[in-house]
Amino acid sequence: VTVTVTASADHVTITIQDNGPGIPPGEIDALEYGEETSLSHGSGIGLWLVKWVCDQYGGEAAFEADSGVGSTVLISLHRSQSG
Repeated sequence: VTVTVTASADHVTITIQDNGPGIPPGEIDALEYGEETSLSHGSGIGLWLVKWVCDQYGGEAAFEADSGVGSTVLISLHRSQSG
């Protein structure tokens, strides 16, 4: 697993990559459409939690998978404006 954090003046992006079996296409579809069906559904709650936290704080979550090669999860959140 590789985790990379990059920051700009207004966003922080966290990229998580692995070389596992990939996220099943049906699971990515469910996350992108925001609902599960009998054909598109998740196998757990972890990726849903990532999506819900990003949605709650005005950020974005993107999920990419290449079956058998690995997965990438991108999390982008607005930077806190302190001071």
